[in-house]
Amino acid sequence: MLPAQKINVYGAGYVGLVTALRLAEQGHVITLVDSDDQLLSELKDKLIRFTEDDLKKAFLAHFEKLSFISPRDEVPSALAWYVCVGTPERLDGRVDLEPTLQAILDIGGRLSNLNIDEALIFVRSTIPPGTLRDVLLPALESRAQSYFNLFHYPEFLREGKGMVDAHTPNIHILGTLCDDGFSASKCIPFLASEAPLTTVKAEESEFLKYSCNAFHALKVAFANEMGALAQACSVDGQKWSNIFCSDRRLNISDVYLKPGFAFGGPCLKKDIRGLLHLAEDKSIQVPLLAGILPSNDEHITRALRTIKHQGPFKRIGMLGVAFKPETGDFRGSSLLQLAKHIKLADISEEIWAHDNQVSQSTLSQLAPYLNLVSEDDLMNCDAIVLGSKAPSAKFLRFLKDTRATVIDLQITGIR
Repeated sequence: MLPAQKINVYGAGYVGLVTALRLAEQGHVITLVDSDDQLLSELKDKLIRFTEDDLKKAFLAHFEKLSFISPRDEVPSALAWYVCVGTPERLDGRVDLEPTLQAILDIGGRLSNLNIDEALIFVRSTIPPGTLRDVLLPALESRAQSYFNLFHYPEFLREGKGMVDAHTPNIHILGTLCDDGFSASKCIPFLASEAPLTTVKAEESEFLKYSCNAFHALKVAFANEMGALAQACSVDGQKWSNIFCSDRRLNISDVYLKPGFAFGGPCLKKDIRGLLHLAEDKSIQVPLLAGILPSNDEHITRALRTIKHQGPFKRIGMLGVAFKPETGDFRGSSLLQLAKHIKLADISEEIWAHDNQVSQSTLSQLAPYLNLVSEDDLMNCDAIVLGSKAPSAKFLRFLKDTRATVIDLQITGIR
């Protein structure tokens, strides 16, 4: 086990304090650095601004391992440095990176002044994808003369349950700027959790943090809109929620949470429109629900724009045009809608499709501009659109070597 180390944590707010206490629990000696003099004074007097019992207990239990200083003071030498400062919102709604940037610049200057040979720097602040590599790394390089490793180490703490989440995080990831597993392994003793760690690119960890917060907000907004609509329909909203959440196969699961193409079919679009009319009749505003179909249509528009940008083509081949795999059901298919747009935009002289779940006669009734062909025939197309059908092993090999343009609507990563 690593001997106790000195670790500096910039930002003594909720994230910084929880992080510091988890590190103190592991035996490390922590210096919290914050520009809020009033906050520092309160912390020195053993007062914290949060009512979380576990946080208070940990704070008092490990108080002797903590010190509190301003960035105007002399910051002690340390191997590990944490940035846990806030990322407030600017007037235009964009993220204000100035506090994070100032912390990084301050650390960079101190690394040089303290003659530190090597440092590990963990940014826990929520920052847009690309910030670590494109903003913070150049800033650090402009100040630091010593060798350092810079990481994005996002937190997934719920206020009120922060210490619990810090001990047993559902997600424990470290975003790196390179694929150097050795550098990441050196971090293990200095991390704020002993849970199994997943190493990803910095941009992936930055994006994951934002996506988690967005999804949490989305769930609250959905529940509130449906709850308001339920009440207007004399339906018990809490009872609805309990039954709705009991479905772990579809509602509360990873089903429908794989990025890909627009949804279709005979039910979803129809029922969304039905709900919107019901809400209108009940005078209930449901902007989240109202945004679903425009969002879905945007995926079709984006795909068309991509194909048009790479065209024109002599022959486009579509692998799968049913609304979902292994159904042969074309009702409300967004892939057929895309094919129609391709035809109308005159992007391709011919459009071929392979979907062995349906006959040419059935397809001709819905999309007379499509020619149903074999999978092998698609190899003669100069553009391939990967739709709702999984490619065979033979076709996969073709896709990896072909010079044809491949548009992967399902984001399979084949190309």
